[in-house]
Amino acid sequence: MTPHTMRHSVITWLLQRGVPIWEVASFAGMTVPLIESTYGHATAGSKRPAAMALERPAA
Repeated sequence: MTPHTMRHSVITWLLQRGVPIWEVASFAGMTVPLIESTYGHATAGSKRPAAMALERPAA
């Protein structure tokens, strides 16, 4: 475990828990665009459309 991997994990966990991206960026000392480009996949709603499609019955 390195400081880099710990920082990456913490940022990912914060985003997955719905912490606003601007708060995560401020906490991590990063810019919002950098957080979006690097961690956008981890945001709380990023997988919601795919999950909802699986919940609907097939026609």
